[in-house]
Amino acid sequence: MKPLTCLIKKEGNQYASLCVELDIASCGKNKKESLDSLRDAVEAYLEYMVAENRRDEIYRPVPIDDLKEFLVPSKSTCFPLAVRRYFCLGLLGDSGCVLSTRPVSKTGCR
Repeated sequence: MKPLTCLIKKEGNQYASLCVELDIASCGKNKKESLDSLRDAVEAYLEYMVAENRRDEIYRPVPIDDLKEFLVPSKSTCFPLAVRRYFCLGLLGDSGCVLSTRPVSKTGCR
């Protein structure tokens, strides 16, 4: 399984998260909750696609216009953007669903 790129940003009073390679999004009250919700959504999606024998259809990147909309802050807001790489282990092979994370970089407004 390839590493997955997950983005997170603050939107109003919540955080939005997005998995770039799978076009899956989620949200939460804080960064951790948003990433946990995204991890759950990614795991459920991968389990479903494997169970349906649709492994060749798993990767469906976010359309570029949607990605730009997610990445570019509106004129009135300025937010930190955290990028995390998720390594998906065991989802396409043997049993068990384990995702581990490690921070890659952070960017923000200047």
